[in-house]
Order: sequence, then C-alpha cells, then structure tokens
Amino acid sequence: MKEFFSPLHLVYMLLVTAGLFGLYMLLRARTVKTQKITIFSLMLANLLQHLLKIYIYPQYWGQEWGALSTAYNMCAFLIIISPFVFLFGSELWRNFMTYVGTVAGGISVLVTYWLADPIEGQLRFVICHALLLYTSALPAMLGIYKINYRKCWRLPFVFYISLGILIVNDVITYSLGIAGDLGDMSLQQFLIRENPCWVMGPPAGYPFIEGLVGFFSPRVFSGIPLLWYAIPLFLLILGGSFGLGVLFDNERFKADFKIFKEKIAEIYTLIKNKLTRREKEE
Repeated sequence: MKEFFSPLHLVYMLLVTAGLFGLYMLLRARTVKTQKITIFSLMLANLLQHLLKIYIYPQYWGQEWGALSTAYNMCAFLIIISPFVFLFGSELWRNFMTYVGTVAGGISVLVTYWLADPIEGQLRFVICHALLLYTSALPAMLGIYKINYRKCWRLPFVFYISLGILIVNDVITYSLGIAGDLGDMSLQQFLIRENPCWVMGPPAGYPFIEGLVGFFSPRVFSGIPLLWYAIPLFLLILGGSFGLGVLFDNERFKADFKIFKEKIAEIYTLIKNKLTRREKEE
C-alpha cells in the first residue's frame, strides 16, 4: 500500500506510541489507586465513544443506532468488555485482554487501509484503537494485570469463545434489522460478508492464506466456520502467548524450568540405577 510509512502514517504511529509511553511514564510513579482510576477512565471513554459514535462523529450523524455500535468485530468486542474484565475478570481473561488487545490495537494503527477515509474517519479509527492499545498494555506494564505463562494453552479457547460471541452478535443485529439496508441478503450471506476475524472462511483475494491454513487443517474442516482455521489459530496463539509469557513471567518460568530439569534428572538417575542393577544381576 502506498500510504504505508507515508508522512501521515508515521505521524499517527508516532503520536500513538508517544501516548503509550507518555502515560506509562506519568503513571508508573503514581499510586495503584491513581493508576487504576486513570486506566478505567480511559476504558469507559473508549466504550462510550463506541456506543455513542452516531452522536460523536460527524460521519455518522443522522444514522440510527445499529450494528456499528455493537461487538461486530474483535476490536469492538474488546472495547466493550475491557471495563468488565478490569473490574471482575479472572487472570485468564486479563491475560487475554493484554495479549489480544495490545496486538489488535497496535496492528490496527500499523495497517493503512483506514488512511483512505476522510480525516474524521481517520481520527475516529486512531482514537479508538489507540485507547484499546493503552488500556490493554498499561495494566500489564504497571503490574496491575499479572501475566501467567502457564495459562497460554487456554488462551486459544478464550479466542474461540470470543469469535462465537461475534457471530452471535451478527445474528442478533441481522434478526433485529439494525445491520443496515441488506435488501434480500440471507443470514448466511450476511455472515459471510461480515466475516469477523475470518471466522466464516478465508478472505477473498488471498488464496495463499487458504493454502497455508489447509496445510495444518484436516480437509474435513474445510468450509466449516471457525473449524477451518482452528488448528493453525491454536498454534499461532499458543506460540505467541507462550513466548510473551516467558518474557513477562520470567521468574515463574525459570522456577518451573528448574523443577522440570530436576525431575528429568531424577528420572534419568532412576533409569540408570535400574539398568546398572540389572546388569549386575546378570
């Protein structure tokens, strides 16, 4: 894309990055209470701008409240649940928000398709995804969310649950007639058109993705929503979250790895002693 790393793109990325580290530097010496109030306020601001976008952003003025203010894609879903995960979420869901929210917010600003929008569209996009990035990364950077690398194998299943919620959301908006003017479009056609996170199938125009996924997925899963890429998605999330978990939960990992090495040494010694005893008996 010609806009990639264009001056405007660089300005947006630098502002978002500076905002993240500026907030971190501002909050790291504050009390935990101040940190939590600030982060939760940012979460609420992001939630409100999402729910009330038809009243805030001029490009939506005059529209009726509809699907665009619901959990119609992964970023929207994360924005909606972030305050609730912050207040009531388990360690697993907090880890999920840290990993997926940080990646989703950061990657969204890194891509460039939104630069084709008018300036008001660009600003809305950058604001909501920057806030998603901040509210996902800062709780872990400040130690409010504790990263647990042992939970990494569960994260793909949390992602699957989230994808299921996106589909249910689309079914509901379609059934309620708040998904816009769809003409004679059937529910299946609508779900395929929306295709959040490619859960319904590979994106059009990217045959290499289908080929890559097909290498890891049984042929019987082909064409089945979610299952078509469930295995490679599992491997991707597991590998990424394990690597980041080891990085940010290094002390626990080193302690567990030490115990693992000791267990292996014990097993090796036990086997060696049995073989030595057997040789002597013979």
